Amino acid sequence: MANQKTGLVSGTNSLDLGLRVNLNQVISPMVSMGIRTLVARNQTNMTQSTSLLGGSSLITALSAIPFENMGENPYSWRDDYNDDSYTWRVIPQGYFDFNFTPWLKANVTAGMDYVNKERYRWMGKNIEKGALENARAGHSWMQTMMYNVSADVTFTKQFGTHWLQVIAGGELFGDDGIKLSNYASGFAIQTLKAKAINFASRAANP
Repeated sequence: MANQKTGLVSGTNSLDLGLRVNLNQVISPMVSMGIRTLVARNQTNMTQSTSLLGGSSLITALSAIPFENMGENPYSWRDDYNDDSYTWRVIPQGYFDFNFTPWLKANVTAGMDYVNKERYRWMGKNIEKGALENARAGHSWMQTMMYNVSADVTFTKQFGTHWLQVIAGGELFGDDGIKLSNYASGFAIQTLKAKAINFASRAANP
């Protein structure tokens, strides 16, 4: 799956890529297994947010009349601001089904949700906050992981006209993550908008 969109404001766009893999396999009359995996990639080049309409600050600025009341030229947010975001997401899941007898069955399922996101921002000197610092560059990074493992055993038996079903099981789950954010000032060169923000962030936190 691939989906590319251009926003209403010049310079804004997004790209979504996705790959899904499903596999179901009968190993024996008693055992079957399956794997389901989703891999997704998202890229955005927006202003102030990841919305296709742009951020509320940009929409407010471009719709303000007269511009002088804003304290800065609203088009500076379009031309002197950059906000690139890159996200990877991987969601694998696997299971085993065991059919020991017609009345005794078991299932084991394990899954994970992994997200890695990086965001690069740059404010030029024509934006008030950027002007105060001779342009500002920043880099933020987030990595999270959630996992889940469950197992259960099901006993189902008919006694005459009555049925008895007993289910016993357990679940193990958890999550972990890390977030980092750095910025640096004094990087007023336009080419920093796309390529050197990462360097700027490391300069702020060597």
